[in-house]
Amino acid sequence: MLAAFLAIDLVRGKSVKEAVAILENCNKAGAEPVKKVVLSAAANAEHNLNMNVNDLKVAVCFADQG
Repeated sequence: MLAAFLAIDLVRGKSVKEAVAILENCNKAGAEPVKKVVLSAAANAEHNLNMNVNDLKVAVCFADQG
């Protein structure tokens, strides 16, 4: 879970495009799952809410024990 915290801290406040680029070039173990979540959230916003992916950013993200 620590790796997810580190990966999340890298992308908080970034655009989706920038966040994905950062996560693709990050060697932290949590980068891949975080990237999948960011891409999934962007796809949901595009498909369900008719939002433009280029206008989206990672505003809020967190990882809790679960």
